[in-house]
Amino acid sequence: MPPEAGRMLLIDPRREDPLRFLQLDLVWPFWFHPRAQRNCLAFARAAYTIEVLKLNHRDTLLNARESAYRSYRAHLTEYLEARDKRAATDHLQQLVDAFQRMNQRTVWHEMQRQQGQIAELRALFERAPEALSW
Repeated sequence: MPPEAGRMLLIDPRREDPLRFLQLDLVWPFWFHPRAQRNCLAFARAAYTIEVLKLNHRDTLLNARESAYRSYRAHLTEYLEARDKRAATDHLQQLVDAFQRMNQRTVWHEMQRQQGQIAELRALFERAPEALSW
């Protein structure tokens, strides 16, 4: 659906947070969906951005999102195991710092945002509520 004349539909990540408009499905196939209800500008902008950028139709993107999800989940589990074994503070900080250097930050932000809706994430974040601020 092309934009109306004079109206910008494509989400500009340099000027606005795409996650205000988009939600990532954290269960296969890791597609983006509009967050807003149909028949509003926010929905139209999200749908248009997904379509134009082919966010759900490039296997490399879908595979990268799935891989990132698994990697973030494994790193969070590693952090919990180290913390539960009373690892040194500097080691725990190194693990936290590793989160901030990982690719696909959108996946991590969606994991934080959706942790209350996905049982395995809820369990992890209940054990490590501090991870909600990483």
